[in-house]
Formats: sequence, structure tokens, C-alpha cells
Amino acid sequence: MKRILITTTLFAALAVLFTSCLKDKGFDNGTYGINDPDTQPPGVGFPLSAKSQFLNTIGINVSATAQAVNGVVYVKLNTGNAASSDVHVTLSINDALRTAYNAVNSPTIDLMPAALYSMALTVTIPAGQINAEIPINVFNTTTLDPNKTYGIGITITAVDGGYTIANNLKNLIVNFSIKNKYHGVYDATGYVYHPSVPRALSEVKNVLTSGANSVDVYLGDLGTSGYIGRFTVDPVTNNLTIVAAPGASGGPYTQFNAGLPATLPGYTPQWGGSGLCNNTYNPANKTFYVRYGYVGGTGWRVTEEHITKQ
Repeated sequence: MKRILITTTLFAALAVLFTSCLKDKGFDNGTYGINDPDTQPPGVGFPLSAKSQFLNTIGINVSATAQAVNGVVYVKLNTGNAASSDVHVTLSINDALRTAYNAVNSPTIDLMPAALYSMALTVTIPAGQINAEIPINVFNTTTLDPNKTYGIGITITAVDGGYTIANNLKNLIVNFSIKNKYHGVYDATGYVYHPSVPRALSEVKNVLTSGANSVDVYLGDLGTSGYIGRFTVDPVTNNLTIVAAPGASGGPYTQFNAGLPATLPGYTPQWGGSGLCNNTYNPANKTFYVRYGYVGGTGWRVTEEHITKQ
């Protein structure tokens, strides 16, 4: 069975969330998990539940052959200590999560047909570990509409071993979307305009399906330590809309379609490929031409890229 690359929130979330403990700002201010690890039992939850702006969307192949989806349904102990003995966690399929999402968001998510997937609803976190994973097996996908996304809502319903369920880490929505034509491995070249460290950009990027006409990709030149952006392509005009994942440095990102922002202190030299960066996709050479940035403490930090499929 094929392993499926995953998008959105997984890129950076696992490395941070799997190594964090209860005594951090997110727990202290009630953003997620158990607020007081010194007076309350340690909790258990889905790490990816805390990063919810970009749903956990998985690009899957059109295939009659089963595909294994890994790396999304993780459960983790919200504690700095590994389990002293096996911890058993029970899950349930909870479609109310999907319908609640659809009530306030567009586009909406269709229900993933139960006959097209299987997953265990119990998982054991072994003694000496702090997390465990449940794979999802996806069967024949030839009946799925490539213009839709399909979701599964999952809730943690029980845990033993003296642990408690973290209320705001107990729910997870997993999305499935047929891999679109933009999905793949790309070569990125460009320039990062920065007040103190302006620099050329050259790296390989994974561009991963997040919807019928959208993909998720790391912004800038920081690789997997950077922030995720979602590029949505207008299928008629090939114009792009760029949205950054939550937590991106400097606040919200802005896309610049017609040129660089007016104030760019210290940005020299200007990259020779700048003129093509108008936030469009060229289907002829399978290239994204993008320009986006954010305001830091000393001015704009702007990235220009040509991202071409290998």
C-alpha cells in the first residue's frame, strides 16, 4: 500500500507539538489541553487538533487499490513524562464535527463514505512512549468527485491509566481530496527581500493537494521550519490567492500582484525574475509565479519565487 503525503497542519505541527509539555503558554492560557498539570491529571489529545485553520487534508490517488494514510491520526499524552504502563485510548467517529464546520465555513466538506475507509477505534500508547498513531486505510477512490473534499470527524471518548481527555484536543477532522494537477515536487528559485539578510532562494518544495484547486506549500526559504501557505488557483484565470497558516512571523501575509511594496529599506539587489512574480500559475510550464510578504519590526520581508514542477 502506498504512503500518502499529507498537507496543512502536519508540516510543522508534529515536531513542535510532540515535544511540548503541559507547562507552556498554550496550556497556561487555556488555548489547548489541561491548564494546570500540577493539580490536574495529565491529559491525552490529538496534537493536530490545536492547529485547525488549515484542516488536515490528505491528497489521495484515484485508484481501486487500497492506500494507507499515515501521520494524521496521532494521540499524545500531554505530559513531559512517558507512560509508565500501556495507556489505552478509545475513539469514535463523530460526524457532528463535520456538520458543525459546514455550518460556518465554505466550501463545505462532504461525508467520506464509510464503505471507502477503515480505521481502528482503539489505540495503545506503549509504556515508555508519549504518543501512538492509527493509520487510515482508504479503499477504491474511483467513485469520489475530484472537485469535492470528504471528511471524517473523530473524537477521543475514553482513556485509562489515570489520564484525562483534554477537552480542546479531543476532536479531529481529517479531510480527503483527490490529488489535483498541481500536486508534486517543485524547484523553487527566487529572492527574499529582508532588511538585514536579503538573499537568493533556491530549494526543492513539496506542493501538496489541499482541495480541488488548492495546494499547501512552505513559504519563503526556511524549509520545514517555516510557515505553510495555501495557494488557491482560479481555474479560469489561473490567478492565485495566497493565505498563510496561523502563527506566521509578523502577522498576516500580504500578496503583491503588481509589484513590490513601496517601502523596502535595504533590499538590494532586486532579483532579475521579479517582473514575472504576479501571483499566477502558468499551466504551460507548470510554474507558480508568486510574491508575498509580511511587515516585521524594521519593514517588509517579501519573498518572490518561481516554483516549477520537476
